[in-house]
Amino acid sequence: MAELDNSNLNLNLFLEVISSLQAIEQRRIYLAENVGIDITGLEDVYFQVIENLLNLTFNKNQLTLLHKYLYELSTDNEWDGYVQLKVGKTRKKVLIKTPRQLWDTLQLIK
Repeated sequence: MAELDNSNLNLNLFLEVISSLQAIEQRRIYLAENVGIDITGLEDVYFQVIENLLNLTFNKNQLTLLHKYLYELSTDNEWDGYVQLKVGKTRKKVLIKTPRQLWDTLQLIK
């Protein structure tokens, strides 16, 4: 098995984290809407740890996009996958429908 370089390892870990966070958010929404159980209070401590680790890794602009993706956009079934983003002095319409596209976009706004 080939050894992963650091950038591929970071990408793979990021994709795994985003996928897990999306699954947790979808489960939370399902339980609240269909079963009437709000588990937010139970998850708060875990999310604080995750948020702190993300804060160590990403800058403010990256975190803003990451939070918007996780908690607003990816859970919106009517969202087309695009966001307006300022990269340098230019505004761009960027596709971030998948976690991989999100990763690539986060690399643009370092």
